[in-house]
Amino acid sequence: MVYAVPANYYTNTSGKIGTDLKAALNSAIKAGYRSIPYGSGTGETVPALRYLYADPSNANNIILIYGGESFASSAYGTSGATVWNIEHCWPQSYGADSGFARSDLFHLRPCKANVNSDRSNTLYGNVANSTGAKTAPACRELENVMWEPPDSEKGQIARGMLYLAVRYEGSGDGGTANLELADTDNISANLFARPIVTGK
Repeated sequence: MVYAVPANYYTNTSGKIGTDLKAALNSAIKAGYRSIPYGSGTGETVPALRYLYADPSNANNIILIYGGESFASSAYGTSGATVWNIEHCWPQSYGADSGFARSDLFHLRPCKANVNSDRSNTLYGNVANSTGAKTAPACRELENVMWEPPDSEKGQIARGMLYLAVRYEGSGDGGTANLELADTDNISANLFARPIVTGK
């Protein structure tokens, strides 16, 4: 199934730049927005991720972030190397812990639980002189400082970060704070550092 952009979706963005463009995009994104509950019940985030990231080669599996591993869809849990849980690409500690952003599928991905714990709320960026993250060999990490996903995932993650910064302006956003990308991160101000990465 191919998704078609609704007619006139971008009409209000024509000719706009900077903060005016951001405001117009925010308005378009919020129109008709429907949040789903965070959890594993019917109609909640876990079943949605099972559907969105189903392995096309194995109906019983899903594809995990940070390496593309095919993993048992039924193995949802909270911690350890034998289960998966929900990775918030925009960390909850940077403002995505409440309101609509907590369950916004644009930045949620199925992730092996121990990898999720290892990445924690580390910033994205290029990491030199690393043989790989301890729990995710396809990634590179400077522990507690920088996390570099595989090249094949960088574009999706970067687009998700941009989306959240545009979507959540702290007004009428279901209890989510104003989320912003910045040159330097600041947890108390919900400023998540711009990913500095190469690759697609």
